[in-house]
Amino acid sequence: MDLKTKQNQLEAKRKEIIFLRLVVLILSGTTLILGLLVWYSIMHAKTIIVPAYFNQKAAISESAVSPAYLTDITESLIFDRYNVTPQDVDAMHSLLLPYVVPSFLPTFSKLLNEEAGDIKTQMLTAAFYIDNISVDANNLKVSVTGTLKESSGMISVGSNSLPDQQKTFLLQYQYTNGLLQLTNWIEVAKNE
Repeated sequence: MDLKTKQNQLEAKRKEIIFLRLVVLILSGTTLILGLLVWYSIMHAKTIIVPAYFNQKAAISESAVSPAYLTDITESLIFDRYNVTPQDVDAMHSLLLPYVVPSFLPTFSKLLNEEAGDIKTQMLTAAFYIDNISVDANNLKVSVTGTLKESSGMISVGSNSLPDQQKTFLLQYQYTNGLLQLTNWIEVAKNE
């Protein structure tokens, strides 16, 4: 009888262990599913932003940006680079640097420093008027065409004006984990 009791106790413990293993397995599966759902929600949640200086509402998520957001950011970057005077060129160009991917930063900083030097030594005042913006949101590329107006020796554009220049720029971005960064800024030749 003692042996029979021990066998019954062992059988009960075995069933208890099987039950606990099943509970642990179910809870682990549930935790995994919830974790995947949280990850999916974070990666696909969109934030709608309408800053005061943007023209339209724009959507961003952890994995994508809307064409409106690309347009507004590009307009802002173009403004900061090409609407300058000798007095504010350094400050305007410094606004660009946080948007640049680290691998492009040394090249871009050198280019901006050269431009700033030319603007200061020649006392240039510049303004860029955008005619057209073409957005490729899938490849994170934006083409901007417009007119660069410059004048020398005076603060206002118009006096001692230099000839207007038609310019086209291609800005390329990368978007990783909710961070949009500029990877390249190319002036497109007129025959391309």
